[in-house]
Amino acid sequence: MELPKFKYHSDPRKSGRVVESDRVCEVCSQARGFIYSGVIYSPSDFEIVCPWCISDGSAHAKFQAEFVDRASVGGGAWGMSPQK
Repeated sequence: MELPKFKYHSDPRKSGRVVESDRVCEVCSQARGFIYSGVIYSPSDFEIVCPWCISDGSAHAKFQAEFVDRASVGGGAWGMSPQK
């Protein structure tokens, strides 16, 4: 099974953020063979999410999950400074 493509993370398996697992995703309730192993920023308490639910926005829609700490990105919204 081919993993989804991520614009800002070209090789999540190499970095260790996506790992092989038989665990069931808490978003789609499927065991797809891979899970995300990084930090999940969410007001909901959940741990297991597959890369497909991150890629298609399902994890955000269901649990308001984000995968980047907004506080660590400087210069305005998502690191974008207003043009002057």
